[in-house]
Amino acid sequence: MFILLDQDGVLSDHGAELYTRWADQYPEEFDRYHIPLDQAPYDLTSHFGGEVTEHLKAIEQTPGFWASLPPIDGALEGANELVALGHVVCICTRPSKRVTEICALEKFQWVQRRLGQAWIERMMVVRDKTFAHGDILIDDKPKIVGAREPSWQHVIFDQPYNRHVADRPRFSWSINWRDALSEIEDARRRTRLTNEGAGWLARGYGVDDWDFWG
Repeated sequence: MFILLDQDGVLSDHGAELYTRWADQYPEEFDRYHIPLDQAPYDLTSHFGGEVTEHLKAIEQTPGFWASLPPIDGALEGANELVALGHVVCICTRPSKRVTEICALEKFQWVQRRLGQAWIERMMVVRDKTFAHGDILIDDKPKIVGAREPSWQHVIFDQPYNRHVADRPRFSWSINWRDALSEIEDARRRTRLTNEGAGWLARGYGVDDWDFWG
């Protein structure tokens, strides 16, 4: 398969680094306003509003922030194993609108440091992920919209803030992702064969003509 991997929330842990720096730089504010990360919303920076959000935005704009994000447990090993299994794997990431230039550059620095130079050739930094081509996009964002109908199937990378999403396959580095990926591949294969069969019937072929499928 051609697999697209989101970066923040799938490979790197934005929330953990943001909370660490928030607690260090604004300890009283952090103690008063923070909520457990396993209860935090997807857009944590904009969630609180007012001065708190301004402080969190300032943290994100600090040089080195995006390059310093810790990897999600199992993500680096998992990404490399996907390649070893024969999949075509690319990182498909969208830079923060608040700090586009710094964020985009530091995303490349993060990948080079954590995954190596070869992965730089596998990176797509895009404003609209619907323009990226692939079979599946593994992304933690609950809903992805863009200018066009995407070629990829959205596979939800499991995070607390997207647990309400029940209509898409789910994936996690920590919960037997190999079996989950096999199930996704099998479901895609069944859908493809069903669509191909419907096409043959529409062109006037009968079931007896399908024996070449094996």
